[in-house]
Amino acid sequence: MSNSDNGLFGVDIANGLKILNNNTAIYVRLLNSFTQNKLYSELLEAVENNDGTGFAEKSHALKGVCANLRLEELFSVAKDLDGMAKAGITPTAGDPKVGELKLAYDKTLASVQKIIADPSILDSYK
Repeated sequence: MSNSDNGLFGVDIANGLKILNNNTAIYVRLLNSFTQNKLYSELLEAVENNDGTGFAEKSHALKGVCANLRLEELFSVAKDLDGMAKAGITPTAGDPKVGELKLAYDKTLASVQKIIADPSILDSYK
């Protein structure tokens, strides 16, 4: 079953569960932690403040979290931002990549919240 069948965006549920030995309770707990994580807002704050160090730290950390949870679309954007940071580039708030980040985050967060609200969605991915 594909994620689009459940109206989900950017979450590779099958592989997210696979790395956790199909333990849906742990996956839901980790996804819930993601919804409470401040990395996204801290990353945007670093961009707004032109804080290159903060941007580098937060983009790298967000990339790691997304990789571990298999939040693929958000991971892709975070990876690009991390690459910018490694090149010494801090984007402005109007940078198209920051716009991509916001869109990917909003869509991914909505999907994660659907999974948390109805963990039975995960059953068909085991």
